[in-house]
Amino acid sequence: MDPSRGGPMHGLEEGHIPYGAYQFAPQLVSRSTHDTFGAGMGYAAPYTQGGTQTTPPQAANAPIFELEVFRADMYAGTGYEHTPIAEHIIRLLELYVQLKDGGRLDTIPASAALHFIPPEPAVRLLFKRPRIDPDCQSSQQTGITPDAAAGSSQEGVHVCKWRGCGQHIGSTASDVKIHLISCHFDDIPEPPEVWKDSGLKLACRWSECDSELFIRSLPKHICGTHLKSNTQLCPVEGCNERLSRGDALKRHMDSRHKNQ
Repeated sequence: MDPSRGGPMHGLEEGHIPYGAYQFAPQLVSRSTHDTFGAGMGYAAPYTQGGTQTTPPQAANAPIFELEVFRADMYAGTGYEHTPIAEHIIRLLELYVQLKDGGRLDTIPASAALHFIPPEPAVRLLFKRPRIDPDCQSSQQTGITPDAAAGSSQEGVHVCKWRGCGQHIGSTASDVKIHLISCHFDDIPEPPEVWKDSGLKLACRWSECDSELFIRSLPKHICGTHLKSNTQLCPVEGCNERLSRGDALKRHMDSRHKNQ
């Protein structure tokens, strides 16, 4: 906030829209349906000038209102950037950018953007979100199920069952980590660069799994417990026991085959 002005700071560069203390965001309008994305959110965001509600200049001059300028202002603002309403607006703007980049603004139902998402920790606002892999979105939209996709799995390729994803993924922890970041980032409240030192525990969203573990352990957990990609077969003929880790195999050998 700028104490001398009594309102939020805002750049005066050409193309910026002046907005007041109670005007938090412009409305998002679909190209084809003209549905207002901001309707029903519990707050109004009219563009006002001289006390009179009017149409924002960019909205009148372009089919899609360019929100990147406003989004940058939200990030650069002082004093209100981490308030609940600001965090929620930024989430909507990030959704807008994703939809725009994917060319989906013409077909997205207005109702899809109207569900209130509770504000998340401010740390999510401090790093660049990875772009969502279009393949992840398409598999979920077309209803591909893990069982249906499993038949086409190849050697070393597995089916992701995180919330019924259905995408094919690699067999290593690195492959799984990349997939989690690319396709399931919204389920993980911390950026990848802090996973190693994070003390946050997260519930595994794999089908029929409710294990709670550190974020850094998720890829190895998925590989060992769900994909069975890093399991080791007991070398004793006829045993056929599979162990998830080397130390587990050693314990198995000591307890089951110590005298063999």
